[in-house]
Amino acid sequence: MKRLLIAAVVSFMLLSCSVPKDTFILKGEISGADEGEQITLLYPILKDGVWYERELSTTVAEGEFLFDGELRELTFARMVFDNMDEVQLFIEPRRLNINLE
Repeated sequence: MKRLLIAAVVSFMLLSCSVPKDTFILKGEISGADEGEQITLLYPILKDGVWYERELSTTVAEGEFLFDGELRELTFARMVFDNMDEVQLFIEPRRLNINLE
């Protein structure tokens, strides 16, 4: 139930900004998270004809977090938190901002 609530509260603001081709930057703000809480971003990538799940990790610092990585097109992703909450979202090769309440 909590996972659905978090997903419902998620709001995106996409900014067009100069980001290298095939790259994304996901900057987020989160309220109620503990300092140093780990967040993992999982998303599929196709490399040499084989699908892999890319896993990126970061920690919350002063209510903010940042992910950056390679990405060719709009892709479904999941953010998983230390407490096992999960947010489902779409990411694309550009600068993205997310605010989680």
